[in-house]
Amino acid sequence: MMFGIFKKTSWKIEGKAYNFFQQVFTTLPMDFKFLLDGLNKGLYRRYSENKAFNNNSYFLGLDPLQSDKSMTKGKQFELENIIINQNGKAYRLNLTIHEGLLACFEFPKNIKEVTNFQVDISSITKIKSKFSVDSKVEKIVSDLVFRKA
Repeated sequence: MMFGIFKKTSWKIEGKAYNFFQQVFTTLPMDFKFLLDGLNKGLYRRYSENKAFNNNSYFLGLDPLQSDKSMTKGKQFELENIIINQNGKAYRLNLTIHEGLLACFEFPKNIKEVTNFQVDISSITKIKSKFSVDSKVEKIVSDLVFRKA
């Protein structure tokens, strides 16, 4: 199938995609209001397939004029088990926050196809991010000393 080469892999966060995130972020507890604030300011511009992880993973493109100002060093975690209910089916949404910015999300369906849905946060969990500073790799690297040759 040669036509797979021309498959779209990046979309603007507008219209249905914007509405999806707005409904999700509005439903989250107040601790996560910064996500809605970023969305409303136009911080999150695009989302693209992230083939490095899996077919259901997407990373976010940010507005470069806002991203540095919006970062919160050390605010790194994942929100898992946000349930999106649509037409009697439940889909799991996971969000990865890196330095206070929505960095990526996992969702098994095209978010532009999700309409008339409910957000269920009754089983939401906040876990340490796979990118967190205290990861094993970070500990190993932080002990290294670099010398000029």
